[in-house]
Amino acid sequence: ARVRLAAAGLHRVLPLGYAGDGQRGTVADLAQRRGVGSSDRAALVAALTAVLDRDPGAVSDVRARLTQRRDAAAAAERYELAGRIQEELTAVGWVVCTQRAAVLAPEHADVAAWAAVSPGGSRRDGILVTFEVRGGRLRGWRQLACSRRQAERPVAATPPKWRDFAQRNAELAALLSRASAANR
Repeated sequence: ARVRLAAAGLHRVLPLGYAGDGQRGTVADLAQRRGVGSSDRAALVAALTAVLDRDPGAVSDVRARLTQRRDAAAAAERYELAGRIQEELTAVGWVVCTQRAAVLAPEHADVAAWAAVSPGGSRRDGILVTFEVRGGRLRGWRQLACSRRQAERPVAATPPKWRDFAQRNAELAALLSRASAANR
């Protein structure tokens, strides 16, 4: 679902599908309204390739263009469209984020992060999430309710390049834990 939303968002600002030769009927009308033609194909392909290669400038440009469209829709009180564009924007961010579930180097690492479960950030109430990376691949994960102090050692041993990945997952685990407690 996220990939489909990301593709829709990319198509919204980089409409490669309308840059073909011999467009007819509705497709030709839509291409004209979007201001694209077959002469734009190479530039659109290059821009899409740069985004999917995670080029920071290209990703920033797409995000800015989607944000502008979302804000324009909200200003025109087209809230459902603005919501849809926000979902596309979030999905594009997910597609182009750093991928950490596997790396090219056959490394071994124990990765950990801690996040508070209670909204105030209590030092006693948190979730420690640990990942086992073997041969460059994620082999397993665990989560444990514990205090920040109990989590200090494994968190400190986490390699720097894995810290953001681990922290995002710890925060997600804490959020899910809060939601689960609220539903009990």
